[in-house]
Amino acid sequence: MHPRSIGRLFPLAVGLIVAGLLAAFIAIAPTYATSVSVVSKISLAREDKETTAPTVGIHVMTMSFDIDTTGKDVAPGDTFTIQIPPELEIVSDSGSSTLNFSMLNDDKVPVVDCSVPAGEGVSMTCTFGEYAKDHHSIIGHGTVRTKAVHATSSSTVSFPVNGTAIVVDLPGGSISGTYERILRNTQKWGQPKQGDSSRIIWEIDIKGSQLPEGATAVEIVDTFDMSSGGYSLVPGSEKLYYYNNDAEYQAEQAPALKAGASIGDGTFTMEATADGTGFTATFPRLTNNGTYVLQYEATINNVATVRNGVTFHNDALINAKLYTGGVDIHSDGSGDANGDANPTPTPSVTPTPEPTPSTTPTPEPSPTPSVTPSPTPTTTPTPTPSSTPTPSVTPTPEPTPSTTPTPSATPTPSMPSTPSSSTPPATPPTPSAPAPKQLARTGADMAGVLAGAGMLGLLGALAVAARRHQA
Repeated sequence: MHPRSIGRLFPLAVGLIVAGLLAAFIAIAPTYATSVSVVSKISLAREDKETTAPTVGIHVMTMSFDIDTTGKDVAPGDTFTIQIPPELEIVSDSGSSTLNFSMLNDDKVPVVDCSVPAGEGVSMTCTFGEYAKDHHSIIGHGTVRTKAVHATSSSTVSFPVNGTAIVVDLPGGSISGTYERILRNTQKWGQPKQGDSSRIIWEIDIKGSQLPEGATAVEIVDTFDMSSGGYSLVPGSEKLYYYNNDAEYQAEQAPALKAGASIGDGTFTMEATADGTGFTATFPRLTNNGTYVLQYEATINNVATVRNGVTFHNDALINAKLYTGGVDIHSDGSGDANGDANPTPTPSVTPTPEPTPSTTPTPEPSPTPSVTPSPTPTTTPTPTPSSTPTPSVTPTPEPTPSTTPTPSATPTPSMPSTPSSSTPPATPPTPSAPAPKQLARTGADMAGVLAGAGMLGLLGALAVAARRHQA
């Protein structure tokens, strides 16, 4: 081969080797988790169900987020990150410094694990678990609690998700910096107790002007929601506030009264029902324009049943008129997510092992070089000196001449020359014949080695010559 040709082939060979090494490296290289854009929606809602603007330091809002992996390649370890806007802070129900919660499927298997520090200026990172290995089109919903910490006149706030902003409407169209306490209508509402996820604070706000005309007392029949294990009244947690007018109500200038205390010309009474599913309370109506606020605490009977989020309701009959409130319980966040199982890869993989039998026939060609028969003929010639039977014939004639007196005259002595030629002395040269064969075979092997070395040397010299020629 011309040196120039070798010089041209040399870079090609090197390129092929490098490409092979790169392919092998890529095949064995580990896969790393990536950020995935799966958050489809974020929303905010006041926890007390009011639609007016929240106030800094007072109102808690539930931040809800939806995820959807449909049409996206998501693997275990992949993440998405939601940055909390500066106007809000994360509230911890349990009082812990970091909120950790899982988005569970219908079988209570974790699909996504989320973690976010409590406070402001934080980000929530959620990571897909092993569920994502065998499922696709995962759709989920999660919630955390936030509180307004900075006022804004903007009607929206921005949640950056993996660097891309999702703009979210604020309840009431802003965040108020000053709290204006105004009761527009009688209402029943509640919220989880901050720092104690096992308790709910319920409140009944009664506008005196909305009580039935002619009523001299306020009568309340309160019924608890017993779903998900229900909740129970905390004895001694009741507080009754009475405000003569709106100014006192806004300033929160009123003493807290306990059951049994005197109010006006009557008494504040509160008694739990026998089955523990509610209570009745009464107190006198003092003025037509006064405001009454009754607060009490309830303990969730089975906290384990609400770890992943549940809504508790409460019904209050106030002078025979029904008012209903609700509380969304989220223990440091909650969520659910479900996906479709991936098609079983087994059928597609099964065909691949089938080619393996094709490798088994490969040994069959190796026996085909019937090298074994070729040594056999070489051994066959060796026994050919079947002159051995001749010696057996030779001894038989010998006894006959011994009895005959004519041995000297008989030309039979020429016959003994034949046995002498086939006698064992002639056989020793035969074993010496294999020795040259072995020597010749070893020489051939050595010649092959030398030839191979020579070829390698020649190729090396050609490669060097090609490089010099190119230079």
